[in-house]
Amino acid sequence: KALELKPDLAEAHNNLGLAFQEQGLPDQAASCYRKATAFSPNAPEPFNNLGNLLTNEGKADKALPFFLKAVKLRPDYPEAWNNMGVACQNLNRLGHAITCYGKALDLNPGFVDARNNLGIAYQHLGETNHALDCFRKALALEPENPDAHFHLSLLLLLQGKMTEGWKEYEWRQLRDEWKNAHPWSDTAPGWDGTSFHGQTLLIRSEQGLGDTIQFVRYLPLVKDLGGKIIFEIPESLLNLFRNIPGAENLIPLTPPESSLPHHDLSVALMSIPGLLGTTLETVPDLVPYIFPDPRKTASWKRRMKHKGMGVGLVWAGNPGNHDDRNRSCDLRHFLSLAGIPGVQFYGLQKGTAADQANELPHGMMMENLGKHLRDFSDTCAVIENLDLVISVDTAVVHLAGAMGKPVWVLLPYAPDWRWLLEREDSPWYPTMRLFRQLEPGNWGELFRRVTHQLQSVSAEIHRVAHRKEGKRCNE
Repeated sequence: KALELKPDLAEAHNNLGLAFQEQGLPDQAASCYRKATAFSPNAPEPFNNLGNLLTNEGKADKALPFFLKAVKLRPDYPEAWNNMGVACQNLNRLGHAITCYGKALDLNPGFVDARNNLGIAYQHLGETNHALDCFRKALALEPENPDAHFHLSLLLLLQGKMTEGWKEYEWRQLRDEWKNAHPWSDTAPGWDGTSFHGQTLLIRSEQGLGDTIQFVRYLPLVKDLGGKIIFEIPESLLNLFRNIPGAENLIPLTPPESSLPHHDLSVALMSIPGLLGTTLETVPDLVPYIFPDPRKTASWKRRMKHKGMGVGLVWAGNPGNHDDRNRSCDLRHFLSLAGIPGVQFYGLQKGTAADQANELPHGMMMENLGKHLRDFSDTCAVIENLDLVISVDTAVVHLAGAMGKPVWVLLPYAPDWRWLLEREDSPWYPTMRLFRQLEPGNWGELFRRVTHQLQSVSAEIHRVAHRKEGKRCNE
């Protein structure tokens, strides 16, 4: 109505943009913000809002000029400084991000979001003590802030402080991001980790496929505590999980508007470790707990006729993951492995990143199987025929680890909480080895170590095979 009376009213265009953005209509919102900046070029709010919109769309580089304009128009604008810090952080400009958050906090020491964001930036730089201080200060200012509790939990779990970490991790379910991703309307009481004989427990998978593969190990432990289990999982995992102990009743993810099977209790899958009191010393690490389909395994074996080592490669994770820009790399980084004798490489990559295999770096030989993998049961059968998997942090490393297969994980400088700090092994997967970046973004040095190690392993396999062949000849 206001725009009908006065079409050049910048404030009305700005407010309409906010409404469009709230409704998930970014194009319309951007149009409104741009009109607001045109009609009122000295008002900082539309520039800040347009920058936020672009950051949320993954266009942080395009967002920065609008934040710079906003703080130029109003230097004492803490929200714009904070938002500019988020954009810088998304571009891995962590030093600039910390400066921006510092500006915001100088202007408003009680700005909880800026304090929390500052902690995240410090954690990405490996400065865990500074990060911990930020999260604690944020909670001192706002004790019920779910985001601060959640990020504190990730840091505690990263440090191996699981007892406190799992407790704080429960705050994830109160975050808007989690609610939007899991719009559950279940009215059943939550399970408290005790015996439930005579009752039915609904376990709901959450977050990524790798998370579900990692934590499905808890099903037999839960089954030992009581009655019937219904496990709700992504459809792409149904075939893979059919033979897991405790997974007798699998159902695909249920749309919010659909009714669930009858159950008496419910629990989110990643709440189970905390309910069962898991510590570093009591992680259930018995592998394998996922097994390949024998027929599929035999079929792939006939196709994958390689001499020497068979090594599977994955170079990118889910592009929708908030940290994908750090944990994924380009296929070209694997080129240093190409000249190692006695090794046959197989691409296991899915998604748009698999297209990189269509134009392999010069000198690299690899058979790309990704396009033939319909679901994770196919991937499982392929891995069963491999000697080693080398992958960035994605669901495939969890699958290989859960199968008890040798797997090397290529980790960014600031790893996900489950990989802990300063260790090459994982308490979750006994057959796993971790290769960590020694500085942010430096894949080159990491791959030099991986190449050296693979050369050593391949050479040892060749020596063992040569000795066995010599013995057969002598006999």
